Amino acid sequence: MLIPVKDMKETIHGIQFIAQDGSKKFKTGTNKAGHFFKIGKSKDKTVIICEGYVTGASIHQDTGHAVVIAFDTGNLLPVAQSIRSKFPDMKIIIAADDDSGTEGNPGLTKATEAAWAVNGLLAIPAFPNNRGPKDTDFNDLSRLAGPEAVKACIEAAAMPPLALAIENSSQQEKLLSFVFRRLSDVQARPIRWLWPGRVARGKVSIVAGYPGLGKSQVMLSMAAIVTTRGLWPVDRKLCELGNVIILSAEDDAADTIRPRLDAAGTDIRRVFILDAVIEKAGGQRSFNLAADLGRLGQMIEKIGGAALIIIDPISAYLGGIDSHKNADIRALLAPLGELAAKHDAAIIGVSHLNKCGGEALTRIMGSLAFVAAARAAYLIVKDPEDAKRRLFLPVKNNIGNDSTGLAFTIESKKLPGGIETSSVLWESDSVTVTADEAMQPQVDTEERSAIDDAKEFIYNILAEGPLPSKQFRADAEGAGHSWRTIQRAQKLMRIEVRKVGMKGPWMWQLPPKNAKDREECQANNVAAFGDVGILRQPSEPILSYTEDDFSNLELPL
Repeated sequence: MLIPVKDMKETIHGIQFIAQDGSKKFKTGTNKAGHFFKIGKSKDKTVIICEGYVTGASIHQDTGHAVVIAFDTGNLLPVAQSIRSKFPDMKIIIAADDDSGTEGNPGLTKATEAAWAVNGLLAIPAFPNNRGPKDTDFNDLSRLAGPEAVKACIEAAAMPPLALAIENSSQQEKLLSFVFRRLSDVQARPIRWLWPGRVARGKVSIVAGYPGLGKSQVMLSMAAIVTTRGLWPVDRKLCELGNVIILSAEDDAADTIRPRLDAAGTDIRRVFILDAVIEKAGGQRSFNLAADLGRLGQMIEKIGGAALIIIDPISAYLGGIDSHKNADIRALLAPLGELAAKHDAAIIGVSHLNKCGGEALTRIMGSLAFVAAARAAYLIVKDPEDAKRRLFLPVKNNIGNDSTGLAFTIESKKLPGGIETSSVLWESDSVTVTADEAMQPQVDTEERSAIDDAKEFIYNILAEGPLPSKQFRADAEGAGHSWRTIQRAQKLMRIEVRKVGMKGPWMWQLPPKNAKDREECQANNVAAFGDVGILRQPSEPILSYTEDDFSNLELPL
């Protein structure tokens, strides 16, 4: 049998000889790369590509579809690319040979790669139990199971799973591959909540606050709810029953954690304390997130799963990594997030606050990567109007809509045996104060009055027009106002201080009466300076400067 090797223009580039015994060879000089032989006419804009002529003839006979013969596995991809280039809307099905008895399964490997490369479909022969060791292609399937089996496999053709494409790649290709997924292979699913709307399972969250405000107490209150199938505060939603793992570097298990859990009504049979890691040599050392996540995973499986994992504080388990280096913290927290997702556990890292000013988001100690990697972050602060009251406030939540916070107090309790401890008492109503508002420095009544007086002075003196900075300061101090109080009032009023020319004075002036807030005047997704971005955040007040502040500044010409 002679099979011509053609291109899209029907030009013949060689001939394949098929003998009666099935052996094949090409005429000397044949160029088969990207060339093929076609059987039948396409219907429904569908074409099937396979390796050999006999296989293709069998597929065409059993399905009626047009079939393109690529002649061998290595030519499947060039032929598929040639057809895709000529017919971008064509439905291409790659009919694989299943060479399962050959190392690497070249038939399935190359067919998968071709289907993946041209966004085509992959059809794999599904053999019956009487399959022989040499039965590999669709002609063999037709002989063993009949035309209907072939037709069913072609109709079941689908986009190849990416995992199969990578698994069937050569070793060199595997070394060069990225780890990626096609989104159509990802099954959409809803977020599974531990605390509905606030703390999700399979995610990492952060809870931060100053020492002594009840961070650890809140964690143990959550543990009590999880281990007893209790009700979450305020919304009163039922919690799914689960185990809790605690890593605590600051509180003793016997005299602090256990009494507090008992006081909260915890089912302590469901709480596990991770104390240390056993070294291969037999010694013990502290757990660290950089080296021991695999062992934590083993522990989770050993105890039958965990709904909540508390790491208190997370900074104690970094394994020597600098908590202020963004790249290092991101590299550490990414596997932690993967562990949470793999075991469907809510992981909460407890952190402290720094003493820097600014938004609540920037107050969490260490790298900003802690907050960036966490899907939710909460702040525990004192109620400025009640020293005994604590506020649990959302700082960020990428996956929930918890715009309100909660309030609680720490109540003393006495357990049997004379053990004195304490527990969290949640209030029944939510609070609307924001984390940023709660972190604002408090101003006493006397100082507030001084600021109000300063604001009135500023408005009155600038109402007639701008004033040079030196004159303004002299007038303010002459009127008995502290310059520090004037500066605070200036920031609250958003008073503008501008320099007039290169050699002119600095001028104080009231903002335009109808001026809108910067955030209202500019689209949220547009930077004021293009790719450079805004020079300072819109929430930052305009700073106060005088000529004296720049007396020694040399400007480049």
